[in-house]
Formats: sequence, structure tokens, C-alpha cells
Amino acid sequence: DGLSSFCGIARRMELRGKTSSGADIYDDYAHHPTELRATLRTASDMGYGKMICVFQPHTYSRTASLLDDFAEALAYGGANEVVLAPIYPARETDSLGVSSDILAERIVSRGTSCRVFGNFEEIAQYVVGAVGREDAVLVIGAGDINRVSEMLTERA
Repeated sequence: DGLSSFCGIARRMELRGKTSSGADIYDDYAHHPTELRATLRTASDMGYGKMICVFQPHTYSRTASLLDDFAEALAYGGANEVVLAPIYPARETDSLGVSSDILAERIVSRGTSCRVFGNFEEIAQYVVGAVGREDAVLVIGAGDINRVSEMLTERA
């Protein structure tokens, strides 16, 4: 009985709605390369035409220490394109010299298209024009990136 009424866990491959062009929007809390791989693999198996992964790295220290792991997970996860937001600092300040631009360079060097935007409004604007009815948008990260999911569904 419990399983028949279970509707999932918030921010774990949570279907949030559709873009104005009909693409499915998923929200996921993944903030570690292992979680990213699992989320992207799951979405890849769902048969979408195109998949855009919008990712917000969480903390400078985690991004710096796992930079290549993040790049590999994002580059080889099955997304046609990766869109990066600025790093969510949480409790940290940028003292390590790491950025979303550096992560993007590593993703692109592995052969996957990647763009970096400076704010969520720019991301939402870009994504709305880049997807269609057969596509999916995965909004991923532990910070406040879920605001992009909200922006995308508001524009629908």
C-alpha cells in the first residue's frame, strides 16, 4: 500500500513541469560526481531527443578537489549540452581560484558542449530557446539552482 502512494522524493529526479516548448524539466539535488553520473545515466535511459544539464557546483572546496571527476561526470553523462551556473559558495569564500569557467574548459576538452552563464535569468532564457517537445532539461545542484526550474515552469 505504501509503495502505491509513494510519489518520490523532492529534488531527486523530480519532474517539475514543462518548458513553453514542451520539454520536461527535472530537478535534482546531486552535488557529487557519483550522484551526477547516476542522475544523468537515468535521464539518458529515458529516451529524450536532446538533454541539457544545468548544473551549479556546490562549494569551492568540493569543486576544486573533484574538478576532473565533475568534468568527466558531466562530459560523459549523456547530456548533449552542459550549462553551468556560478559556484554556490555555501559557507565558503573563493580562496582556491576555482570557477565554473575552469570546469567548463575541462568539460569542453572532453568533447561536450558547455556554456557558463552569470545568473539564473540568463540560464532560463537560453534554455527555453534551446529545447523542444522531445527534450529534457535537468536542473542539478544542492544550492539555489532549483530557482531555474521555477523560472522555466513560469515561462510555460
